[in-house]
Amino acid sequence: IDQFLAQPKPRMSIPTGLRRQYVGDARPLIALGIALLFVAIALPIVVALALSGNDRYFGIPVGAVFLLAGGLTLFFSIRSSRRKHRVVCEGELTFGQVTAVKRTSTEINGQRRYHLHLTYDVAGSEHKTRTNIYSGVEQAKDCMESGQTVRILVDPMDSNRVLCIDTLVIID
Repeated sequence: IDQFLAQPKPRMSIPTGLRRQYVGDARPLIALGIALLFVAIALPIVVALALSGNDRYFGIPVGAVFLLAGGLTLFFSIRSSRRKHRVVCEGELTFGQVTAVKRTSTEINGQRRYHLHLTYDVAGSEHKTRTNIYSGVEQAKDCMESGQTVRILVDPMDSNRVLCIDTLVIID
């Protein structure tokens, strides 16, 4: 991680553990969005060719639903992936404090979600934000209790979107 953070921006060679734990893989969702868009185009054509009279217009609203679902899936998966890449590759490294670690009632894939509250400085002004973590909870609690400073990558386009490097559990 230290070698990765020492790279000049944009940092291009993201370590496998960091990519797997934070950035993730949006390709399946992008493929799903494209597939739904394809169905949105093909379905009305097939229905129009297969049915006659006013029944052939049945494919238009159904196609519109697939178009909406595919478009939204594609838009949000690409947007989320770009934001995470921007934080990791172009994020400003700063130091801050963990002010709270709060357990939530949400569980995703068997992992409990926690809210990590951070305080840090960006361009001379103090920021407070909350981010989600699913692992590294014990490290976060230790940092909070000891008052230890943590390394934080801050999104250059939104200073409230952060990644706390010292709470990641990266095993390569």
